[in-house]
Amino acid sequence: MLTEYLIRLGHRRIAIITGREGLWTAEERLASAVDTMRRAGLDVDPSLCLRTAYRTGAGYAAAMPMLTRPDPPTAIIGGNNVIVLGALQASVELGYRCPEDISIVGIDDIPWAGLVRPRITTVTQPIEEMSRVAIEWLLERISAKEQPEPRTRIPPPRMIIGDSCASLRSAAVDSAL
Repeated sequence: MLTEYLIRLGHRRIAIITGREGLWTAEERLASAVDTMRRAGLDVDPSLCLRTAYRTGAGYAAAMPMLTRPDPPTAIIGGNNVIVLGALQASVELGYRCPEDISIVGIDDIPWAGLVRPRITTVTQPIEEMSRVAIEWLLERISAKEQPEPRTRIPPPRMIIGDSCASLRSAAVDSAL
């Protein structure tokens, strides 16, 4: 969802900073972003696809070299919102303005995200619903005489549009006028 959104805004150099190799969520988030970029006909720069810990300092450390290179990305996708916080901190320290100079988006909205300016565009999962279903299924399994068949239920995520993304299409049109 986030990669498609950034592409619709005109971004072509999109970086992703996600969790460590071998973590299911990190693998899925990276693969999804890369697949979406390729389906849109974009070149994927492997040096803009970084794996790190799901921590603020790790997001900062990963974003810093990306943002100081001669060809920085126009957008960064953080594998979670604490990585985003680190990337935002690095961008601010380097004099970038978000979203004017760099668009930043993240996954998994967190309670204090509304305090960060600009408000980060994010995709959030319905954690309460997921927790409720998991507890129901666990209680069914405990009380069942026979083990129930394995099942999967993936509730749809929700995108929250914040103020952390700029349209490059608008900038191109504005500069042409």
